[in-house]
Amino acid sequence: KETVEGGCLPDWEVADLPAPPPYHFGRAFRSILGPGIIALGGSIGSGEWLLGPAITAQYGGRLLWIATIAILLQVLLNTEAIRYTLYTGEPVFSGFMRCKPGSRFWAFFYVIADLGGIWPGWAATAATAIAAVWLGYMPQAADGNTVRVFAYLIFFVCLAIVLFGGKIYNALEKAELFMVIWIIGYLVLIDLFMVPPKVWWAIFKGFFSFGTLPKGEGGTDWLLLGAFAAYAGSGGLGNVTISNYVRDKGWGMSRLVGAIPSIIGGQRVTLSHIGKVFRITPENLQRFREWWKYNRFEQYYIWVVGCFIGMALPAMLTLAFVP
Repeated sequence: KETVEGGCLPDWEVADLPAPPPYHFGRAFRSILGPGIIALGGSIGSGEWLLGPAITAQYGGRLLWIATIAILLQVLLNTEAIRYTLYTGEPVFSGFMRCKPGSRFWAFFYVIADLGGIWPGWAATAATAIAAVWLGYMPQAADGNTVRVFAYLIFFVCLAIVLFGGKIYNALEKAELFMVIWIIGYLVLIDLFMVPPKVWWAIFKGFFSFGTLPKGEGGTDWLLLGAFAAYAGSGGLGNVTISNYVRDKGWGMSRLVGAIPSIIGGQRVTLSHIGKVFRITPENLQRFREWWKYNRFEQYYIWVVGCFIGMALPAMLTLAFVP
């Protein structure tokens, strides 16, 4: 078999790159859309709902330019992670494992690095918001049991999605698409009817007020600004997990690798942990350029635009109604 040297993991086999459907804008919406939506759903979180409003409440809209830089840098990371997956059929984390000193070191390193972002922590954070709606006020220490009940419910709903969803990717795509449409659609309606035009303009202008920093008494909360810069968009290792979604969607060489089935109800799928790479021929390079058009569509037209909208809408409400 023809192979390519694969670093600290087994070598890649070589095959031809599967051809994508011919690119046009409408087809991208109908048949390819997916990984960007899942990443966008994950992005509508701490950056948009907690740190963005916190920044806006303290400083108005003039520091939102930090989000502009963060989101544009993050989309470069996203697209390059996807480039690796298109070529190899592997998530980019597999590429990290191929580097020295070896997979055991990097597996331990990334588990520790992302330990704070695992599901139970996310479920508890979301449960606090749901408990506030249920109680009619922000939960206090005495309401700890209520928050825990909602956290367990959220955790098991997420578990059900991946247990019974067929192919895990398909279940995530449908769940995230519903959440993105519901959340952003609701905020658009609220902002249109309740937020004055001057607030819309202040938020829009803030995304392009590069270099502006707060002056006067109180100075700058650098810890808050740093957290805002990190989590605007997706942040952390959340960005590179988009390569896992691309693999499960079957883009590029991923079509030859397989996908992760759910435990209950999923079809039997052979998932290779080792990908394959394509021969560098004019035909394969042309196919790669066609796949890359879909990548750019998803990342720049879906993820980037969605991140700016998801950041702006809660910030408008904060600027309009929070003293």
